Amino acid sequence: MQKEILDPLGMTGSALVWKAEFETAMAHGHGFFVRPEAFRRRTEAHAGASLYTTAEDYAKFIAAVLSGRDLRPETFKAMLTRQVDMDKEKGVGWCLGFGTQSDANGQAIWQWGDFGIFRGYVIAYPETGSGVIYLTNSFYGMGICPDIVGRSLGGQAWGSVVLDYPPYDSPLYRFAWELEAKGPRAVNKLKGLMKKHPQIFDQAAISSLAESFQDADLFPQALALIEFGFQGHPRPGPEQAVVAWHREYSQRREREIKPDEDYLKNIAGDYGPRRLQFKDGRLHYLRKGGANPDGRPLIAMSRDTFIVDGSSHFRLKIELDGKGDPVKLIVLYVDGAPAEESLRRR
Repeated sequence: MQKEILDPLGMTGSALVWKAEFETAMAHGHGFFVRPEAFRRRTEAHAGASLYTTAEDYAKFIAAVLSGRDLRPETFKAMLTRQVDMDKEKGVGWCLGFGTQSDANGQAIWQWGDFGIFRGYVIAYPETGSGVIYLTNSFYGMGICPDIVGRSLGGQAWGSVVLDYPPYDSPLYRFAWELEAKGPRAVNKLKGLMKKHPQIFDQAAISSLAESFQDADLFPQALALIEFGFQGHPRPGPEQAVVAWHREYSQRREREIKPDEDYLKNIAGDYGPRRLQFKDGRLHYLRKGGANPDGRPLIAMSRDTFIVDGSSHFRLKIELDGKGDPVKLIVLYVDGAPAEESLRRR
């Protein structure tokens, strides 16, 4: 990538792994509650997730694409030909490496980036050579996409519409901000909002909100949302199982179990691509090539089951042999996805 793309195009501010100079040049990302978050220092290149860049650098890449630089005409034509349809009415689909769409300005290519706390969008019209690129350090970055594209180019951001990102001022977000400010009592508004906006305030959205409040350590609000979910699903079933999962997470975050340090040291070690590291009196979870090279603290739910601080969608379970020694690490997911198992390395 460095040799074939970044250097030839003069993309001097871009890299696929973290560089020391980014410490003072990079913006902090901001999450759901607009709090700055730590840098994610990638140590291994990942084609779909680890590009550090600037709007100016990425514009150089898009300009090279639009000009067909270093490509044969037939290759360039094939590259920009739609291969998969997403929405035929809007001409939205996928070509090779980009989305496609049609609006009053003509045929366009587009692409988006979503790293949670960093979101951005690019749209360009090959016939005119015009386009816009914007990068944000905000969870709400895609919520302004239609306005940015419309005001800068007079076009339509059909890609963002099909991807179904809520606008930055969505009723869902407004409710979340009020819940953060006023506390659990604001949950009383949910019934009315569900009647007024049934497509926005469904159970999946409420569960996702509960996760966001959990990850922000706003447990009273998270528990209020979870209890509201229980009211909507009084009978045992998949939905209630998810609600129960999140309830356990919030309750344990507030009342943490403290396992014996010798026991924690015993189960620390490498499990395939995963590692449990003992430091500062507790276990930390790391994954090879992950975005958190220093690891994330673990919180014990029981002697053999742990949750990851700041991540409620999965938990870790240690399998022990008859002697009490660890043999396997099992990753369990809230959505019912198949568990992943990693054997302890000796």
